[in-house]
Amino acid sequence: MATVGIAAPSRIGQIEGAGTATELFLKVFSGEVLTTFQDRSVMLDKHMMRTITSGKSAQFPVVGRADSVYHTVGENIIQNTGADQYLQNILHNERVITIDDKLIAPTMLSDVDEAMNHYDVRSPYATELGGAIARTLDKQVLQLGLLGAADSTGNLSGETYPGTGTVGNYANSSSAATDANFILDSGMVGGIRTAAQTFDELNIPKEDRYVFVQPAEYYKLLGAAKDFVNRDYAGQGSLATGDFPRIFGFQVVETIHLPNTNISTGPTKYQIDARNTTALCLHKSALGTVKLRDLATEMDWKSEYQAWLMLAKVLCGSDYLRPEACYHIRTATPV
Repeated sequence: MATVGIAAPSRIGQIEGAGTATELFLKVFSGEVLTTFQDRSVMLDKHMMRTITSGKSAQFPVVGRADSVYHTVGENIIQNTGADQYLQNILHNERVITIDDKLIAPTMLSDVDEAMNHYDVRSPYATELGGAIARTLDKQVLQLGLLGAADSTGNLSGETYPGTGTVGNYANSSSAATDANFILDSGMVGGIRTAAQTFDELNIPKEDRYVFVQPAEYYKLLGAAKDFVNRDYAGQGSLATGDFPRIFGFQVVETIHLPNTNISTGPTKYQIDARNTTALCLHKSALGTVKLRDLATEMDWKSEYQAWLMLAKVLCGSDYLRPEACYHIRTATPV
């Protein structure tokens, strides 16, 4: 009787037919998640990002401003005291960003689905896992921008941040969400104008200024400015493509992640009542994120479920660094 040979199926997960049977699967999955994370996140390049190798938090030193005085001939610069002293004490403080708990996006993939249609199944799963983390981080950073606008204490004693509200940098206007006209002194455009003036008065750099709006407000602004686009903005902006010019130096960023509800779940430091929000003005230095471990993926076979556990994860923390560089535009104070 002839000897029957052992079947040797093609292992599509091996590299050149050798090594771990899932090596190629893991690398395809990781690459797709990282690409998705960068594509989905609007805040990735619009705030401060730092990476640390160890520890639970990161320190951002704050150094106050120096002043100048006129020197009277013959007076001792070092020894003069009281009201006539020349030497000054430059104030110092710090802002600390603490690493949050690990943020994860897990799912399980049946080996039956994998065997039937591996690439078509994993690709959408990878897209959604990376997108889930990107969306969460984006929302949290923007929530911190609103929280920063409510902080009128500053980083150093004696600093004041003028705003039109009771605390922080606010602009309350019942017409902030309308598109009746493009009036510079009222509505959302008036709020952005006030934000620009406030930033200038606080010596905040004109570069890297952004105003974030929901799609509804974005297209209201674009519709209201239809007679100004390309005519008064040096050719910037287009109704055909939906591009919008800068407003008072702020680059307009459309995002569905700008909060406009009462957020009372998740980590306490990100919670805020954001009802009636129409726009958030920021300078890039206003917010910071510290990463202890960058976005990564895991894949582990669970025999008890006959499925692959797939996981995207990141270990980081965010907070506002410069409350004076945050400006909140809303229709009314949340009640």
